[in-house]
Amino acid sequence: MLMFVLSGTVFAAEGESRAPAPPRNAYKIEEKSLGPVHEERLLPVFSGDGCHLAYVTSKDGKELVVVDGKSGPEYDAIASPVFSPDGKRVAYVARKGDKQFVVVDGKPGPESDYVPLTGTGPVFSPDGKRLAYPAIKGGKYVVVVDGKPGPEHDDIASPIFSPDGKRVAYSAKKGAKWLVVIDGKPEAEYDEIMKGSVVFSPDGKRAAYAARKGAKWLVVVDGKAGPDCDYITRPIFSSDSKRAACMAQKGGKYVVVVDGKPGPEYEDVASPIFSPDGKRVGYVAGKQVEYVDGDKKGRKWQWVAVVDGKPGSRHDEISKGSLTFSPDGKHVAYAAGDQKDKKRHWVVVVDGKPEPEQDGTVAVRLVFSPDGKRVARVAKNVVVLDGKPGPKFEEIVKGSLIFSPDGKRFTYVARKGAKRLAVVDGEPGPEFIEMGRAAVFSRDGKHVAYWGKKAERYLVVADGQTASAFSAKDKVPVFSKDGKQRVGYLTKKDDKYLVVLDGKTKPEFDKNGRAPVFGRDRRRLAYLTKKDDKYVVVADGHTASAFSKKDRIPVFGKDGQQRVAYLTKKEDKYSVALDGKTKLAFDKTGRAPVFSQDGKRVAHVTKVGEKYLIVMNGQPGPDYDLIASGGPKFHADGVLEYLAIKKGVLCRVKHVPAAK
Repeated sequence: MLMFVLSGTVFAAEGESRAPAPPRNAYKIEEKSLGPVHEERLLPVFSGDGCHLAYVTSKDGKELVVVDGKSGPEYDAIASPVFSPDGKRVAYVARKGDKQFVVVDGKPGPESDYVPLTGTGPVFSPDGKRLAYPAIKGGKYVVVVDGKPGPEHDDIASPIFSPDGKRVAYSAKKGAKWLVVIDGKPEAEYDEIMKGSVVFSPDGKRAAYAARKGAKWLVVVDGKAGPDCDYITRPIFSSDSKRAACMAQKGGKYVVVVDGKPGPEYEDVASPIFSPDGKRVGYVAGKQVEYVDGDKKGRKWQWVAVVDGKPGSRHDEISKGSLTFSPDGKHVAYAAGDQKDKKRHWVVVVDGKPEPEQDGTVAVRLVFSPDGKRVARVAKNVVVLDGKPGPKFEEIVKGSLIFSPDGKRFTYVARKGAKRLAVVDGEPGPEFIEMGRAAVFSRDGKHVAYWGKKAERYLVVADGQTASAFSAKDKVPVFSKDGKQRVGYLTKKDDKYLVVLDGKTKPEFDKNGRAPVFGRDRRRLAYLTKKDDKYVVVADGHTASAFSKKDRIPVFGKDGQQRVAYLTKKEDKYSVALDGKTKLAFDKTGRAPVFSQDGKRVAHVTKVGEKYLIVMNGQPGPDYDLIASGGPKFHADGVLEYLAIKKGVLCRVKHVPAAK
């Protein structure tokens, strides 16, 4: 490895401009030559962080994979390489003669007659530490896990990893029977394993699947078979991984099986749902009952909500999909309707207690407030909150009802004739011919904003104050993310465009192109605009020319200080502006700047003459013929890493803070 400290020299070609040198001992450059870069680069693939490169090339009629400059073994044919999620490993399918195998980290695995390339091809575990793939040898199927073939079978399905990557499972056929293999151990044989039913719990410690034995279906959880049923659905786990459930049919009746125990029988049931915390389970079920109404006799459907195994009161109807748990799982609600006096009377039942009746207001959706203390019933033409109906409209726009984060306020969009309007805390706002799907609350719930269109003008309404917006794309107002909740949005005055921040207009421009962006500390605001045919970025009141349609958007650092950086241009030179101050000028800059995780460092790719280099905190690094796409990448320790090409050689380059 070649290591040196920047101390006055920037590597540039003869006769090219040179950037000023950075202060001595600012940081170290670690440059490692990885190997030559071939002119023929087929199927090139970068790792997710841009720090690794793999491609296929040919040599004397053979194919080989080059990973980070190192050539792998030669084969007759090679498929596209695949990186692990963490980018540290690479795998690909290769053929040598009439044999195929998977090469992992440069080492070939066991030979097979065939390795599928799609659908059931090589799969890395989520943590990248393990690899599994199916293969065929001698007419038999095997799953190879971490280079070791499993037992032979007559057919197999795709292997899956648990979320933590520690376990692997797949279904396989042996003779006329099917079984599930978990961690290399075959479980009991069945006549069929339901396709796609093998599932791990969120913590990866448990596994379940649906299987058929003869004419009966059952759910197997942790190797233990549940009761026989005529049919079952794919099992689901609760979010805490402690419980499993599915819907089943038995003897013409339907039940929900929870933790291996079937509940009461009904003539119909809906799929069960778990509460967000996983501690509770509920579903809607129904059966036909005898009824007498004067001279009329017959059978009718009665429906109940079954929560934690206990059925609630009977109703003539329970609105489909209305059963819902509060975010904390402590409350449950659903919409129920009963026929009376030739009318359907609808109520919302919360924790088993019905609210006052509201004739004809069929609940399409129930929405709990974030704190679980309030529930709103969204009907076709009215919203009922806490048992109190609001104004009636032709329609309540689907998905538009939201609560403020503290649960104290609410808003939704409604249709009145051909117009739409926002209702905030029960009060209808101005009517528009077009509106956004929902309003936006600030995080403290004290402010609300939305957009609408009147005639040919787009408008923004923030806390009841209306101003002209200008585009169909970026008219949505944005709030800062702190407790003080500043609000900014784009607007238009006559033929000029401007940003409104906390009700105060900023300088006017000829055109605005993007919505404003707040820093996390809410004190800083940046946005893109246009003046005299030039794009400019305005950050904290400082204006600088932007230059590209793609990378002119300002970015904020992720720390509390909230540094802001963006690309800019002056005459024919390009630079990055950091906290309002422009850094070194270069001939070309092609990528947006990136911040380190602590926000103390910012880096970007730039160009001097025909050479590319990385500039970190205003200090230029060595120059190269090319810097790989996807980079540079900051690591948690502040080290900047990227791949570059110099004189036909691929290099791994690291900018290491001098203190390290």
